Amino acid sequence: MTTSDTDITVSYNHVKYGDEFDGVNGNKTNVEVVKPEAYINIVVLASGDQNTINHVQNLINEIGEVTLDSGKSIEIARKSYDALDDSLKEHVSNYNILTEAEAEYALISDVAAKIEANKEVSYSKADAIRNARSAYDALTPKQKSKITNYKMLLDEEKELQSIIDEIENVKTLIGNIGTVTLDSEEAIDMARKAYDLLPEESKVGVGNYDVLTKAEESLKTLKEEAANSQKPSDPEKPSEDKNTQDVPKAGDENNLINFIIIGVLSAAGILAMRRFKENSIK
Repeated sequence: MTTSDTDITVSYNHVKYGDEFDGVNGNKTNVEVVKPEAYINIVVLASGDQNTINHVQNLINEIGEVTLDSGKSIEIARKSYDALDDSLKEHVSNYNILTEAEAEYALISDVAAKIEANKEVSYSKADAIRNARSAYDALTPKQKSKITNYKMLLDEEKELQSIIDEIENVKTLIGNIGTVTLDSEEAIDMARKAYDLLPEESKVGVGNYDVLTKAEESLKTLKEEAANSQKPSDPEKPSEDKNTQDVPKAGDENNLINFIIIGVLSAAGILAMRRFKENSIK
């Protein structure tokens, strides 16, 4: 065969019985046999093109069982396939193996990456850890066996549960405060200390934190009211005698002079009254 050939004859052996089925009248025999015909599309490739196709097909076959280590071989096979001329790509008979390998690798590598991303566990990563678990559980048993960092997921879940338990303990302490009285100080202090010991990222999980702050305010108010009720009332001031006059303080010269003048005038008045009475008797 050469590139100048346009028609090719393909011969093959065939057999056809000379009977024709007839369920009512019986089969007909000695029926003339028509030779079957077949049409085959044949593409003639240059030897260099065929070698290129064979090379790509070999790269795809070398991928083998897909694991987390298959990324490089899948990438090489994909790049080699994409580099082919479009007229040659349709002749890569095992291309479906490449696409299936890519899908499988994308799935298991995504799950492994989700697990790896959460190795530093905190309450803020709770949803991400749960998503990693859901992604793992969705795999087939065979795919699960390819997740080599599954133990990391188990450790992350264990640590996350410990963090959640601490948060729940704080929420319980706050819930136990109940109606605030002067006797609630110990329960409030215990809840506050437990809350303050939580990592900042965990505090957001304490959904009843506002109960604690309101309890603290209520206790403060009760203490202030109790303190005010124990203060003695101010003693009543003695009423001032209108006939009593304050003696000026020493050193206040003007007030002292006025005081002396008033005293002299009072004495003179008293003396004058006595003389008046004596004259009246005479």
